[in-house]
Order: sequence, then structure tokens, then C-alpha cells
Amino acid sequence: MSDWQKIWRRVKSTWWLWFAFIFVASILIWAVWQHSYAWYFQDETDHLVPAWMMFKYHWKLYRDLSTNHQPIPILYSLLIIRFAKFKTLWQLIPQIRLSLLAFGLISGVVAIWRFKFKGFL
Repeated sequence: MSDWQKIWRRVKSTWWLWFAFIFVASILIWAVWQHSYAWYFQDETDHLVPAWMMFKYHWKLYRDLSTNHQPIPILYSLLIIRFAKFKTLWQLIPQIRLSLLAFGLISGVVAIWRFKFKGFL
């Protein structure tokens, strides 16, 4: 049995789960896009400013910068700032938001693929 046949068998056996994931993900994407796509979101500012300072001035998190937030959103924003092409902050914010949606969808697919129904929950 080829690898593609194994993949197809696994997808076919859990088709309802993939349908439910697409349905829930589309509702969540719509809700996020409609209700939290404000240009000023306080936590986003708390993640972007330290990331920008780390990028622009090569400061170190928790040594040169003090924040009460966890490091992963700040480091994720730093990663996007380093590799995204933007000229203004208004171009950067949608890129970070879209990359977070893409990351959420990809991690959801991986969780469902690996753990089936438990990954969906």
C-alpha cells in the first residue's frame, strides 16, 4: 500500500471530523475578522513594541526590556517583523494577524491528523 493510499484511508475514515473542523474554523475566522479587527488592540501593542525594539535596537527581552507578558507572542511578532515586507505599521498589523490565523489553522490540522477527535477538542 502506497503512502497516498494510507493518507487517503485516514482522511476518509475521519471525514466528519474534517468537515466539523472546516465549519468551526470558518466561523472562528469570520468572528475574529469581524469583531477583533480593530486597529487598536492593547495586547497587540504590548507585543509589537518590545518586538520592534528588539529588531531595531537589538535589545534583549527581560534584560533590556521589561514586560509582564509571556515571551512567545513577542518572539512571534519579532519573527514576523524580521521577515515581513512592510513600510508602515498599518501594513505590518494585518500581516501578523493573518499569520496567526494561518498558524492556528495549520496547528489545528496537525492536531486532528495526529490525535483525531481529541485533537479536535
